[in-house]
Amino acid sequence: MSGGMAPLRRARYLLEYAIVRGLAALVAPLPRPLVWKLGGRLGRLACRLLPSRRRLAHANVARAFPQLSPQQVAAVVSRSFENFARTALDILWSMSRGPDQIARWVRIGPDVLAATQAVAAGGRGGILALAHFGNWEIVGLAWGWLVPAPVSVIAKPLHNPCLDRWLNHYRRRSGNRVIPTGGSAREVLMHLREGRLVAMVMDQRTPERYGGVAADFFGHPAMTTKAPASFALSLGVPIVVLACVADEAGCYHVRAAGPLSFQPSGDRQRDVLSLTQTLNRLLEEEIRRAPEYYFWMHDRWGMKDSPPASPPPPGPRPPSVP
Repeated sequence: MSGGMAPLRRARYLLEYAIVRGLAALVAPLPRPLVWKLGGRLGRLACRLLPSRRRLAHANVARAFPQLSPQQVAAVVSRSFENFARTALDILWSMSRGPDQIARWVRIGPDVLAATQAVAAGGRGGILALAHFGNWEIVGLAWGWLVPAPVSVIAKPLHNPCLDRWLNHYRRRSGNRVIPTGGSAREVLMHLREGRLVAMVMDQRTPERYGGVAADFFGHPAMTTKAPASFALSLGVPIVVLACVADEAGCYHVRAAGPLSFQPSGDRQRDVLSLTQTLNRLLEEEIRRAPEYYFWMHDRWGMKDSPPASPPPPGPRPPSVP
């Protein structure tokens, strides 16, 4: 950490780091089914103890699925909290696991392998577009060991530099590279020109000044990063949309849509919006199949300032491309 950091902030970062490392040490020896069960219980507890996040998630689900009753919305929200807690514990659990153990709990679908082979055949690299859906971090870890296609991951740095270094070490364990958001477009283009796949999580609300564009998501405009579309159009590389959900036993299944090809019209702004809209639609289709695996606690539509009344308690910065 920087020597110029305020002592209190430095102490807080070290305490946070120590707590997370301690949790990882507690989770590491546990059998995976127990980790899955504990994650569900912690998620239900968090849903009750975080009312502001619960209200926001309820507002998001109600907006995305207006046909659901309040009770059905609350059930989706509760399960979303459960699955997010499972994702967090699974990251800690998988920190000390090798490829054989990861392969037991993460299944790469044949459609994923076929899509990556098609991209590799082009020899120009490609974009992997993901959402905060299922366990997006364990997908990256498994990918480096189980898929014969090198990946570079664009990741937003954490505020805590200790945790950021630790998480990036996790991301690199299986041979992946990490590109911080806010980095230069030249660095991303270099990775693509090397024939690598560049993975981008693209469902965080991105203001226009940081490269966002208004694209429909569940029938409502949502500020969405245009980075995947911009890079794909700049180099003519394909895009593969990835999704990851778990079965009842807690085994993750990774599936793919694509590779997508896009014929530019000559109107750059319209092409970027059109391709971004297509990506949002494909991600939305995956989320509709299993909405309980989506991270509804994020302020996707900018509603945090005025969410509806509380429901009953339930039972990058992207690099710019010229």
